[in-house]
Amino acid sequence: MKPERWREVERVLDRVLDAPAGERAALAAEACGDDAELRREVETLLAADARAPAFLDSDAAVFAAPAFERDGEDGEAPEVPGLGGGLAGETLGRYRLVREIGAGGMSRVFLAEREGGEFEQQVAVKVLRAVGLDLDEGSLRFRAERQILASLDHPSIARVFDGGTTGAGAPYLVMELIAGVPITEHCAGLELDERLDLFLGICEAVHYAHQRLIVHRDLKPSNILVTRSGQLKLLDFGIAKLLAPDRLGLGGAAPVTRTGVRLMTPEYAAPELVRGEEVTTATDVYGLGVLLYEMLAGRRPFDLAGRSAVQIERAVCGEEPRRPSAVALGTFPGGAARWRRRLAGDLDTIVLAALRKEPSERYDSARSLADDVRRVRNGLPIAARPATAGYRMRKFVARHRWSVAAGAAALAALTVFAVAMTWQQGVTRRERDRARAAEEQAAAINRFLVDEMLGAAAPEVAQGRDVGVLAAAERRLEGAFAGQPQLEASVRRTLGELYLSLGKADKAEPHLIRARELFAERLGEEDPETLVAKRLLAQLALAQGRYDEAWEQASRIVAVQRAALGADAPEVWTSEALLARADIERGNYGAAEARVEGLLAASAGADPPSPERIELEGVLAEAYARQRRWPEVEAAAERVLAYQRRSLGPNHPELARTLTTLGNAEGRNKRYAEAQISLEEALALRRRVLGEEHPDTLESLRALMIHFAQRELYPPALAYGERAAAAAHEVYGETHPWTVRADENLGVLHSRQGRPDLAEPIYREAARRHEALLGSVHPSTVRSYGNLSGSLFRQGKVDEAREAMRKVIAAGRERLAAGDEDPTFLSDFANTLLTCEPEDLRDPPAALRLAGRAVELTHREWDPALQNLARAHAALGDLDRAIELQREVLEFPRVVAMMDSERYLIEFLEQKGDLEQVEVELRRHLERRRAARPADDAILGTSYRRLGLNLQKRGLLEPARAELARAVEQFARTLPPDDFQLLRAQSELGEVLTLLGRFAEAESLLLEAAEGLRGRIWFRDETSKVRSQERVAELYRAWGKPDAARDWARRAELSAQSPAPPAG
Repeated sequence: MKPERWREVERVLDRVLDAPAGERAALAAEACGDDAELRREVETLLAADARAPAFLDSDAAVFAAPAFERDGEDGEAPEVPGLGGGLAGETLGRYRLVREIGAGGMSRVFLAEREGGEFEQQVAVKVLRAVGLDLDEGSLRFRAERQILASLDHPSIARVFDGGTTGAGAPYLVMELIAGVPITEHCAGLELDERLDLFLGICEAVHYAHQRLIVHRDLKPSNILVTRSGQLKLLDFGIAKLLAPDRLGLGGAAPVTRTGVRLMTPEYAAPELVRGEEVTTATDVYGLGVLLYEMLAGRRPFDLAGRSAVQIERAVCGEEPRRPSAVALGTFPGGAARWRRRLAGDLDTIVLAALRKEPSERYDSARSLADDVRRVRNGLPIAARPATAGYRMRKFVARHRWSVAAGAAALAALTVFAVAMTWQQGVTRRERDRARAAEEQAAAINRFLVDEMLGAAAPEVAQGRDVGVLAAAERRLEGAFAGQPQLEASVRRTLGELYLSLGKADKAEPHLIRARELFAERLGEEDPETLVAKRLLAQLALAQGRYDEAWEQASRIVAVQRAALGADAPEVWTSEALLARADIERGNYGAAEARVEGLLAASAGADPPSPERIELEGVLAEAYARQRRWPEVEAAAERVLAYQRRSLGPNHPELARTLTTLGNAEGRNKRYAEAQISLEEALALRRRVLGEEHPDTLESLRALMIHFAQRELYPPALAYGERAAAAAHEVYGETHPWTVRADENLGVLHSRQGRPDLAEPIYREAARRHEALLGSVHPSTVRSYGNLSGSLFRQGKVDEAREAMRKVIAAGRERLAAGDEDPTFLSDFANTLLTCEPEDLRDPPAALRLAGRAVELTHREWDPALQNLARAHAALGDLDRAIELQREVLEFPRVVAMMDSERYLIEFLEQKGDLEQVEVELRRHLERRRAARPADDAILGTSYRRLGLNLQKRGLLEPARAELARAVEQFARTLPPDDFQLLRAQSELGEVLTLLGRFAEAESLLLEAAEGLRGRIWFRDETSKVRSQERVAELYRAWGKPDAARDWARRAELSAQSPAPPAG
């Protein structure tokens, strides 16, 4: 029966079931009219109900097929032999099923343990069971679930590790085992704000899935657990509907739920899901609304216990829920009366807006719902309620009780201005003494134009809408302020500033230039109004890539403002922030850092911090990022973001800037799920508020390109990179540094995919353009020539590579000759002289002097400089001094969080032949890591791995096996199954098992690792892929399988000859 037909049947049944049994047939005949088929279907159901009176009141498990899976009820269904029962104790793949721990409408869930003994891992294994679906459809739905889960990488979504089919052909999933309680149970005893914070976390996870076109469709407390540590975990995408089936390779075959087989929990199901209509992300918004209702009121919107399918549909689709504040139970902190008062108003409105019957009338996304909840937390007006003047006034008074009197005075001034506008048009020719009146009038007009009319065009207010007010103001500007130069200057300055914020530097420039001229003529060159116009012109120069000019202008402004206002004035800090950003773009990262840190130290402890201080903190995070100090970047960005979320609201462009900085740091710190969330939130905000072609939106595209490249996910990286480059050419033109950088990034992607031949011409052009735009010594020019040299050397073009690298070295020496002592530059140049190719260009003595000076300038407080100094000593043969310095490096707290921080100390000790001391140092470093990092941090795996390799070199095979098994187990806790580090460690563990003669155990690990590493890009580790294949050959040789050994040896030989993948 099709959904449309079933709704007709339900309509008739709904009419006749309330009538006495003797009248039902006549009523049914009348309701069906001439539709004989409809009448037969209704009569069949009425006859069944007459034989079994509970038939039409029972769950849909009896009616056609299981319609609903009730939350917390088993809902037993007939088993298909071999699929659902009797599996405990069996082995599926590498996992032994220990016991059944749960059952749902489609599956049974078992606690399972990984077999093999190399490392312990407990997981949840979910096995298909019959629920009235055809087996083919159920199997396809289960495969869809596996692909959906595999595509999700979020800390609040349960992960899938593996999958397959049982001996009877039933699909199964190997999933993360979550020890937690349902969200509603966890909420017991929590205060309101704590519940709202939890709900915001759920919204973020759901929004993450929605961005990947995945709808959950069964959001309910039992599918949202909270662990003992407070971590949210969203479970069971088993009935998720994929909005774009082709996206996950399902083609058009994604199963469509049939009438009567609506796999859902009715208490949490949206009306369209109950009716069998199209499911969208709005369906999950409804589910979130039900969840929030229950978290706030302690009960669900509808009590459906004991209701029939028809009655359930009538309630969900037709009845309006009561306000949560009207039904909240008396079990909350502070008592029911207090709790209900806190729910009344905005929270009631938010919940009911999410529960609207029509999908189009709900919040347009989980993020929008979360934004409104966040506004409640911050005492701001919500979007769900019409923004009436009275409502906004009440919110304003609640937040600013002591500022209302001043606001009333401002309102009076606007009233006076309205009268003044009318007066101006009629009496401008009258001869009278109007100097003071004209001055007051100009001020009022200025307030109106700047604050009211033009202020509506600011990005955070306009939010991507057409801002025709700017064009209209421009059309009327010429001649409109004759005799009022100061008023014209104010309007032009505001127009220029708004155009600048909208990314339209060309439109901003003439207004800002004219504003500066008018203010200077009227008030003087050093008047504060003139200086603001000059600062905006410096900001314009920075946006246009004229970095030296921006720095010179900002320096002059800061000097004048400091002399007039003092170093602590807010205006001075705003200009200082601009000057520091110019320093960053010029490559003077240390100077920017020193400037900002000096200012911040002077205002330490201010609470709440001023907006100017927060801006400076953001600039400091950017300076740290250019120096690759990622733990410090993340800490600074988190501080800034917390303040901005409280003070700026959800749509301010500065939030996106900070989110981008934070996401970049999270990615570099190997927290990829969090990084992707931050970067995608920034991109969505910029698209919404600034538009597709705003320069900041292009920066978000570039950041996501880099993010996916770091994860070696090159198709999405290339897609983002190509979009960013194309947009840069359109927005900036050919001669802007940002365009050159966007083009060069495409070369980086080619290089990382093993195609230096494709990267070479891109690097060559980038080097030429950077040199023409920025000069030969700018860091961007130096980077381009370094990239070009590397691509040439990898192609065997040694002489050309030498010439390109000589340009890099010449630029460094030119900066030294000019007296440049920026510590970052000195340390980076030292690194170049230690590692450049060809080797005959290396200069360890010069590197020693440069790194030593960088260490001196940073007071031994910057680990990259110390590390380069240690490497310089090692290159000159002084291993004892190198080891001493590298031990000092490992004492830095941030180094504990770096993935491969032990590398150089191990190299130096091994060069000395002191393998026993390597073990001592590794165990010491491991203890520091255990004390500083979470127990499931993948970084601990690097320590276990290096311990295992050290023990293997010393012939201690059994201890080596144990440490490598710990490494694999540690990586498997948090890294995806195809992660490079996990696969490499598996291969190394397999090698040790081969040496121990445990061939069968070694085989599974080695084959899995070799297959996984086969498609890896060789730039990451040129030897791991080949070595993984050689280890399989060594296994089969030791095992007495010469044919298989020869086959794998041949594969390894071919891989070594052709490390780069074919062009695609």
